[in-house]
Amino acid sequence: MTDLSQICGLVFITDSGDEYGIIRQGKSQVEHPVSTIGLEHLADDESGNAFARHADGSIVFWDHETDDITTLAPNWNAFVAGCAAPTQVELDERDVRSVWIDPEFAKEQGVDAPPDGWLKKPKR
Repeated sequence: MTDLSQICGLVFITDSGDEYGIIRQGKSQVEHPVSTIGLEHLADDESGNAFARHADGSIVFWDHETDDITTLAPNWNAFVAGCAAPTQVELDERDVRSVWIDPEFAKEQGVDAPPDGWLKKPKR
């Protein structure tokens, strides 16, 4: 049985430390591109990639930009066991040159952002 509620918001971490995710419920039940290549679509990540089940029961990651498929775990239980909270990223504000914010979201939050959403630091 596939219970996504136990892993939504988590990432899958491989034995070598690579992170895949953040796992989230698929946006809709509309046929997903991975189903056309014989995979059962399970969930998405925040970038439009997919987690899917292969016919042999293994869980794979489908990269939507390259169509690469990476096997993550031999079965659902092993996949769930490999899920954990995402690693926190800490940025030094001095290293940030630009950020993008959705202009509508910025307006809702009272942030003054340009129409294209890009906030850029002046060059030094």
